[in-house]
Amino acid sequence: MAYQHPQLVRTLVLGEPPVMSLLENNLIAIFLDGVIRKEGFFYQLPYRARAVLMDNVKSLGGELASVSQRFTIEDAQKVTMPTLLVK
Repeated sequence: MAYQHPQLVRTLVLGEPPVMSLLENNLIAIFLDGVIRKEGFFYQLPYRARAVLMDNVKSLGGELASVSQRFTIEDAQKVTMPTLLVK
């Protein structure tokens, strides 16, 4: 709504907004670094923990496929109203 009809939105509060597109193409490392707020977090995990995370990402295939419209970083930059992200 905020992206497609910004004139209808004054402010946003997003509770852990989904960023499924970041999980595609093995970008899970970037996603986790952002969520944990620690650069390189994914690669600091033991190998087995990384493998489990990658297996879990594969199980999201159906959910990823159900996202009909991708929301990119460029799209997010176009949302200019005040936004509170709740973690």
